[in-house]
Amino acid sequence: STEPKAPSEQSALAKNLLTHPEPENSGMRPSTPTPLPTLRPSMASPANHHNRGMYYFRRGMYQQAIDAFTMSIRLDSRFPDNFKVRGFAYRKLGQYQLAITDYDKAIQLDPNSFYSYYERGLAYAELGQYERAVQHYDKFIQVEKPTYGSPYYERGLAYAELGQYERAVQDYDKVIQIKPLYEPYNNRGAAYSGLGQYQRAIQDYDKAIQLYPEYADAYNNRGAAYRKLGQDTKADADEAKACSYELWLVLVDSKYC
Repeated sequence: STEPKAPSEQSALAKNLLTHPEPENSGMRPSTPTPLPTLRPSMASPANHHNRGMYYFRRGMYQQAIDAFTMSIRLDSRFPDNFKVRGFAYRKLGQYQLAITDYDKAIQLDPNSFYSYYERGLAYAELGQYERAVQHYDKFIQVEKPTYGSPYYERGLAYAELGQYERAVQDYDKVIQIKPLYEPYNNRGAAYSGLGQYQRAIQDYDKAIQLYPEYADAYNNRGAAYRKLGQDTKADADEAKACSYELWLVLVDSKYC
């Protein structure tokens, strides 16, 4: 049998989306939903349905994207990109098991689809299966050696959930080395707190607050660390700030008040 030839545009579109993104900040922003006209039977092809799926996906219209990719798969199930992006869409809709099934199929069709390991890890983490999530992050990181921080950050979160705080710290170190943002500092501080290293935790919370002065989580966490060190006055002040900033940001009852 002959090898399937990728439909025109399909490979380039999906490859650009799936192999080089900052996963949760890929620059794709939903616009005003504009449904496409119904595809005429004479135009129904795997490539056309795929491209419609990409159109919907890039606009945050995930159910329409899933429907289009499903139509493409029904016509020809040999192209891994359909499963990769449909899995991504399923995950966006919180349908994590369906996402994992699609990532499995994508990897079966294309064993070099290492980004699907990362995406599968994200889905397992959402299901609370952190050990399996770490296994998939490991696979992706070992092969791809990403130069952006998201895979290390997500693996750090999973390690923290497993109580493996030293490994979490190592991953947050990598993230901060790549790009020092307030959330990795806050989470590394939480990992140091998990290790009982409260002074180092406070230093990280200080940095997180310096980068984001209204960061309620960091104030609350720093307050808890001060409390552990017996510095109750500072703890009270931070807890009050956490309450005030949380109320100001969300305008509802605060979890810190």
